[in-house]
Amino acid sequence: MVDYHTFLLNRLCNQETKIWMEYLIGSLLSTKSIGDLQKLNPYFEEKNIKSVQDVLCGVILKANRAGQLNRAINATRSVIKQLGKIKKMKGPITAPSVRTDLLLTCESILGNMQCKRYFMDEMDPESKLVKYDPRYLVFEFVWNIVLRRKQVLHVREYLSVMTKGGSIVKQLIMGSGKTMVIGPLLCLMLSDGETLVTMSVPPALLELTRSNLRNTFSSIMSKRIYTLTFDRASLIQPRLLRKLTIATEQAGIIISNPTSIKSLMLKFIELLHIISDPATKKVDRIDYHRDRDLVVSCLSKFQNSILVMDEVDMILHPLKSELNFPIGEKVKLDFSPERWELPIHLIDAIFYSTLGRMSVKFQDSKTAADILVALKKVLEEGYKQ
Repeated sequence: MVDYHTFLLNRLCNQETKIWMEYLIGSLLSTKSIGDLQKLNPYFEEKNIKSVQDVLCGVILKANRAGQLNRAINATRSVIKQLGKIKKMKGPITAPSVRTDLLLTCESILGNMQCKRYFMDEMDPESKLVKYDPRYLVFEFVWNIVLRRKQVLHVREYLSVMTKGGSIVKQLIMGSGKTMVIGPLLCLMLSDGETLVTMSVPPALLELTRSNLRNTFSSIMSKRIYTLTFDRASLIQPRLLRKLTIATEQAGIIISNPTSIKSLMLKFIELLHIISDPATKKVDRIDYHRDRDLVVSCLSKFQNSILVMDEVDMILHPLKSELNFPIGEKVKLDFSPERWELPIHLIDAIFYSTLGRMSVKFQDSKTAADILVALKKVLEEGYKQ
């Protein structure tokens, strides 16, 4: 009893922390939530924790529904405003944009009123009990949204395939929530403290996606977001391996563009070429061997990781995604420079008829000039015919 009152006095004096709302909501995502809460308050009994969590889930459900109703009310007000404008119009409504806007707003109202929670599955029709993954619920609460049916189905399909060690690619239309909803939700589901989760996006979407991830995993769902930037000129440093290790152990998320990931792989191949080159000095080989081992350790992290790609049609495009990263000894092309000078020389003879000058170095050759004049006459006669 003395220890309990000592704990209360310490908490009043700010010597012991109080459990705050964000931490309580975040504890719903943890499989060790009871132990986590009892670390902050050792007198918080397990039955009381479960009761608080049940009440908390009810509060979140009600808050999400309140947000849904507010969206429906705002859409209704918009319809009333549009109808008022239509009423003031003289004559029949002929503009298709007016009808389209009104129909879209009405569909928005209907969608908000009919929206269900598709991540809740009924266990027994008689008992009316449901089971659900609290990660969906907390994600909805963070963004004040209600997940669409297709979004839930897509995420479940991804998770089902990934847990079996497979890969999957899905094509979704614009506006289906790929970047803002499905991507962050997958990262939340997959980052478990054992597997590295990497999200790869085109360079144009990197800043937007990183900002969205940081907004999602900032207060309630706390996760560190690390950016991987690497190119041919980057130095191989131990902090890169530390970043990947910490991101794995602390259930963080790595975000990068395809060029950085490819450059890391190609850097390893380049180091192998340098080490196997007889011209490499023995003194330098020690540093190259160290860099090689460090890159191997980094790549082993990626080998056991999960890669989430956005805009996969662009990232995996055989031409748009090509990376110019030449390695090895630089040698001249076969038959150079004749292989490009000969075609230029032949094409230049045709352009001479319109330009009246040569691009190749035969300006002082009378034979070349006579040939070009004769060819010009032939081309002019051909045009006339």
